[in-house]
Amino acid sequence: MASKTTKSWEENYKMREITPAEWEERREMFTRLYFNEDRRLDDVRRIMATEYGFYANDTQCKKKIKKWELGKSLNRGAACAMLRIQKRRHTEGKETVFTYKGHKVSQEKLERSRRRLKDWDKEDETNPGIYIMFPQSILRKKLC
Repeated sequence: MASKTTKSWEENYKMREITPAEWEERREMFTRLYFNEDRRLDDVRRIMATEYGFYANDTQCKKKIKKWELGKSLNRGAACAMLRIQKRRHTEGKETVFTYKGHKVSQEKLERSRRRLKDWDKEDETNPGIYIMFPQSILRKKLC
């Protein structure tokens, strides 16, 4: 029977040290599943183990997520900047789409940030790494 911290699918796998070369061989697939397809870490771990024979525990995966900068969360500054820009452009009747770390930011993610950050309209608007796309004119602007 699985312990409280071990999922049932993990019972057949043992923790071991994974070499950097092994991680690099699986980096593209891990990134695709976790970041590009926006899957939960538990799902990625299960898929990697059961379908590809690569087992890594939660801690090992989180270290790689940090090292490879695959975090899905918007940092506070980025979220506040996006929300202010969106508000300003909305009052002008303009639609705005954001990308962050190379991926489109969903409206749902911005709404969660709006609820989480009570003072989002009080910080400086600049934040590196945010791209704003203006759908009407197909212009791109990078905030620095």
